[in-house]
Amino acid sequence: MIRFVLSVGLVAAICAGILFLPVDVPYTVSGNGIVMPAQEWLIVRDAGGSIGTMLRDHLDGTVRSADLHRFERGDVVRYRLHPSIGARTPISEGDTILTIRSNETERRIAALSGDVASAESTVSLQTSGEKEPVVVRAERNLARVMEELAQARREVNRLAPLAERRVVAQQELDLAQSRVQVLEAEVEMARAELEMVRTGARDEQVDVARSIAAARRQELEALSERRDMLTVRTPIGGVVVRSYGADTLLTVRDTSSAVAVVPIPVTDARYVRVGQPVTLDMQDMSVRLEGRLVRIDETVRRLQGSQVVMAVVRVDSPVRDTIVGGIVRCTISADSVRLLEYARRKVQ
Repeated sequence: MIRFVLSVGLVAAICAGILFLPVDVPYTVSGNGIVMPAQEWLIVRDAGGSIGTMLRDHLDGTVRSADLHRFERGDVVRYRLHPSIGARTPISEGDTILTIRSNETERRIAALSGDVASAESTVSLQTSGEKEPVVVRAERNLARVMEELAQARREVNRLAPLAERRVVAQQELDLAQSRVQVLEAEVEMARAELEMVRTGARDEQVDVARSIAAARRQELEALSERRDMLTVRTPIGGVVVRSYGADTLLTVRDTSSAVAVVPIPVTDARYVRVGQPVTLDMQDMSVRLEGRLVRIDETVRRLQGSQVVMAVVRVDSPVRDTIVGGIVRCTISADSVRLLEYARRKVQ
């Protein structure tokens, strides 16, 4: 019995001595993560028929951009994927993915195009003068009212002496003089009309016409820009992943780089830092990748009853798109520690 106790004590002493040896050993933190594209772009549709796009950056965990196309109630909207788009189709940045056509937008563009043409014709007409047939018509109208005025004046000259001798009633002379006044006003109006059709409208009228034409053009440009936005182009290159969900029409995955998101126990989070190397193993496919830790989320989450923080690993090795979405075993190479510290961390 004494010999056994001595043996146990000797083994314990040796182990304790080993723990206090000035030897550094590598310390690693492991967890199962999922491989994701560094960026992915989605086209989604809601129950109301609106189409939206969203660019997600999984490297920094943000939504880079988002657009939403809404349509008026009762509008007939048609969606058409580009005929070359299919599952696993490689595409480049700026490629057309989806074309949307709105009947209401097309109708308003057609109406505004007519308004712009009419407004510009008015400006041209007022700045350059009327065409010859209109000028001739105005000249004839002036000549007609001047002749009528001359006749009216002759009639007044005829009736004036007769009224003095009371051969005709004074009322008849008064009526003739009133007609002369009316015709004199008509002559002035006819002269002004002739001047306008010969030389164009006044500056104030031209300014108003130009303002109307400019406003119509701006409306048309804004509506045309909206129609151009209905041609949906991808902001990233990659491959197309068709979706079987009701709301997501398709996804474009960036194949140039990938990341892995891995949960780390809170107790180990203080031992890892940005920049540390990471090994990623996908055992089912005998794939090993190399990466580097680029971000550690400070928010504590609960996963299967444990408290974890999420770490993001940039994958440095080339990644086949077929492994995106797969589970990998991520091993983070933390700083080396002494044997005693290593043992302390493991028994926490």
